[in-house]
Amino acid sequence: MAEGFFTLLKEYGKAAVELLFPGETCLICGKTTNQGYLCKSCADKWENFAWGRPCDYCGVFVRQEHSQCRWCQIEPPLYIERARAFGVYQGYLRDRLLAFKYEGQTSLAKGFGVLLTKLVVREFAGISFDLISSVPVTEKTMAKRGYNQSLLLAQAVSSGIGVPWADHLLAKRADVVSQTTLGREARIANMRDAIVPLDVDLTGKRILLVDDIFTTGATAYACGKALKQMGAAGVWVITVAAGTDFQ
Repeated sequence: MAEGFFTLLKEYGKAAVELLFPGETCLICGKTTNQGYLCKSCADKWENFAWGRPCDYCGVFVRQEHSQCRWCQIEPPLYIERARAFGVYQGYLRDRLLAFKYEGQTSLAKGFGVLLTKLVVREFAGISFDLISSVPVTEKTMAKRGYNQSLLLAQAVSSGIGVPWADHLLAKRADVVSQTTLGREARIANMRDAIVPLDVDLTGKRILLVDDIFTTGATAYACGKALKQMGAAGVWVITVAAGTDFQ
C-alpha cells in the first residue's frame, strides 16, 4: 500500500516538474528531452545509422549492407552533388513535418533547424558553402499558406552554421500540379522544368539547398538544374526527412 502511494507521489512529482520546467520534445519520437530536440535514445540511433544508411547519392535510407538505392543504381541524380536527410519520413517526425508544412506550426522551424545543423556538420563538414538556398513555392501557395516552410528551414540552418541565406534565387511555375498525390514517374515529369532560374549570377558558388522532405528527389533535381544554369559550382541538398528503399 505504502509502496503504491510513493510510486503515485513520484509520478505526480514528475508531472509537476515537467509542467513547471517543460523540456523540449524529441522531434523523432515525441518524448520530452533536454537534449535539444533529440532525446538520447534517438541521438544514439542517429549516430549509429540505426534507421538505415543514406544512399551514397540521394540520401534515401537503404539497408546497412547497401550503398545505393535501386533508382540511383540505374541513374545517379543529375544536377546535385549529394543529398542527405536527418530522419525517416514516418511516425512522429512525419506528423510534425505535416503540421509544420500545412497547419501553420512555424515554430517547429527552430527545432528542425537544430537537427539540420547537426546533419550538415556530420555529412558536409569539409565543404565551405557560399550560400544557402531554399525550394521556392508558387505565389498561390504562398498566399494560401502565408509562408514558405523551406525558406524558414534555410534561415534556421543559416543561423546554425553561419552561412548567409538567399531568397529569390529560384521561382516555381504557377501551373505546376501539387506533388502530393502523384507517383514517382509522375512527380519527376511534373517537376521537369518547373523551377525557373532568376537573374542572379552564382558563378563558382557552392550552394546548400534546404527543403523539408525528400521523396523522389524530383524537386531537388529541378532546383539543382536551375542553380547550375545560374553558374553554381555545386549543389548539395539537406532535408529533414527522406523516404526509404528497403528492398
